[in-house]
Order: sequence, then structure tokens, then C-alpha cells
Amino acid sequence: MKKHLRILSILVLTILLFPSSLAFGQEDINLNSYIVIDSETGYVLYENNPDIPYAPASITKVMTMYLIFEALESGQISKDEIVVPGEQVRTVQRPGNSQIFIEPGSELFTVDELIKAIAVPSGSDAAIAMAEHIAGSEINFVTMMNDKARELGLTNTQFRNPHGLDSQDHYMSARDIATLSRRLVVDFPDVTNYSRQQIYNHPPTQKDAFGGSYAPQPSTFRNLLRRHPEVDGLKTGYTSQAGYCITATANLSGRKYIIVLMGAESVAQRETYVGDFMRSIGNEFQPLSVSRENDTIKDIAIPRARDNAYPVGTLKDVSIVVPRSNPAAEQVITLNDGIKAPLSKGDEVGTITYVVGEQEVYSVPLYVLEDVPQANIFMRFFRGIGSFFSWIYNTIRNTFF
Repeated sequence: MKKHLRILSILVLTILLFPSSLAFGQEDINLNSYIVIDSETGYVLYENNPDIPYAPASITKVMTMYLIFEALESGQISKDEIVVPGEQVRTVQRPGNSQIFIEPGSELFTVDELIKAIAVPSGSDAAIAMAEHIAGSEINFVTMMNDKARELGLTNTQFRNPHGLDSQDHYMSARDIATLSRRLVVDFPDVTNYSRQQIYNHPPTQKDAFGGSYAPQPSTFRNLLRRHPEVDGLKTGYTSQAGYCITATANLSGRKYIIVLMGAESVAQRETYVGDFMRSIGNEFQPLSVSRENDTIKDIAIPRARDNAYPVGTLKDVSIVVPRSNPAAEQVITLNDGIKAPLSKGDEVGTITYVVGEQEVYSVPLYVLEDVPQANIFMRFFRGIGSFFSWIYNTIRNTFF
């Protein structure tokens, strides 16, 4: 069995400066559901009905973008290759739908252009074009989306299309959206170089039915980007079934947070709530530095080692987010089964988990910080003798005293 060492530590705070305005009352929030998390650790700051699935509208495209960036990373596609859309793009080109007016069979758009079209004006026809380009058909791409959802642990998610227009049995929960958004910005941070853009410009060679150029299209959350420079993404959504939704990424004093809101009544209400949550994060939470690279967290005994204890720690700086009202974290050290000397500096020996309240906030690998030579045969022999007599002593004491 794994060994567990629980240590309650009041850790040194690294306090950042945040806005000083008062936090708002969560009881006043008129939404179907919401969740706010720290993107680095996944720690939940606020939540309400986070596991109830709702229609996600164009937030669906977060998964579409994840699969696009995954295909780029694997080398399946490249940003500068041309995408030739099929007739399926016309199925979403209806008045009121977000689109960039792609013509089937045209050779005007690169992968890079279509990523912009998905991230900025939320082009549903661009999403279909990329789905077909990667998977051969929209149906095959939807299968990929659902497979990836299961792989990422999204338990209240099901996709029926790559764009998010209302469809039966097409849903996501706020928690799943936050989890997916976190994976997107952590695995592919380049995505925010697209989502922070306020304007989408059509290719100069793309012409409308009258031979004219298309006007630039604004971001679906351009006003939010203008009002809050801390925001750099990620995706909005609206349908009559979903209401106004958003998964917003906000950088507050160097730390990124993800704010997911489902079912707002208007764009204005949605953007107001994002701003309210940003202020509330600053008022009610603060970062806590819990480990420095190569600093000793604890000295632990290692079987068969020459010395009695050796230092362990992390190989990177670790910080978490804690409530200002209770700026403390509990450390739970779990040692791997079967560890024994000899070990080399940097060998992984377990994990350390940080717990705030009842919530496990973050787990990182634990490494031995110096070489651990094996004790010679004589040391091991005498230690064994000592352990034997210690066992006899403890047995007698527990039995007769």
C-alpha cells in the first residue's frame, strides 16, 4: 500500500495586487449554471449547478478548435495548407447564424484563416469546413469530438455537430466546458492569439454575390475585449435554446482564470457577470506559493538508503489559489510503492497534493533532490537486527503494559 504523510502547513503567501472594489453577491446571479476555475490547477472558486448539461451553442467550437490544434501538433495538417469546403457548409448559412459566407469548392481559405474565422466571428461554416478537412466528413469529426470528450473526462457532454447550433442530445455542462477550456489553453496556448483578436478580415479574393468585398466582422465578444484588456478569450455562444453563454479566459496579475456562464438573458448581462466575477476573484482569493524549484519540502526515510532521511521536493515552482479568508493549504505526500535505494537525484518518488478546505486543488510529482546511495551490507544487517529488537520491545510493551 502507498504511504500517506499528511502535514497541515500554513504556507508563506505571495500576495498579488487586485482591484479593490467589493465582491458581488452570488445569490443575485440569474444564470442556469456557472463555474469559475484557476486554469493552472483547476481549483474551483465559484460554482452553481456546474454538472447539469445545457445546450452550449457555439462554445461547442472549443472542442472543434482543440481537435484542430491537435491535428496541427501531430503534423496531420499545417496552417498554410488550403482547405476546399464541401456542400455541407451551406447547411448553416442561414440568416442569423454566425458565418463567413464560404462558397463550396472555393480555394480561398487556409487552415490559419479558418481558425481565425472560428475563434473571432464564430463562423459555423468555417467549423464544418475544418471538420471535413480533418476527418473526411462532419459525421466522422463528431465521432472524434465525442471520443475526445470521453478521453478528457467530460462526463456530461455529448456532441451532434461541430458548430453548436441547437440539436437534440447536443449538450455540455459548465464543469465540462471549464475542463475543456483549461485543456485547450494549457495544451495549446497559441489559441488565445486568435481569440483575443477583435476583428476578422476576409481574404481579399473573397467576393460577395455582387463582386464586392466582405466587410470585416467583429469578434463575438469585442466589447468585452475592449472593456477588459485582461480577457483574451475564449468563446461565446447564443441560440434560442442555450441563451447567452461564454467561456472567458482572464489574466489577473499574471494568473489565468476561466469563467463559464450558461444561460444569460442578454449580451450585456453576460459581460456584466464576467466583469463581476473578475472583481470578485481579486477581492476574495489570492495566490499562495507552496513550493519552489529544488527546495526541500520534507526529509523522508528511504528503505535500504545509507542515511536516515533524504530531501524531496518539486522540480518547478508551484503556486495555488486560496481564499483570502483562510489562506492556508494542507499538503498530502503520497510515496510510490516499492521505492528503495539506490536512487539518483531527480528520480520520482511520489506525489504531493495540495488541499484547500475539502477540495484537492493540485497534485504534482515529488522528486528526490540528491543522490540516494544504498547502504552497505553491514549497515543493512545491523539495521535489520535493530528493527527486530524494536519489534520485540513494542510487542511486549503493548501486550503487558
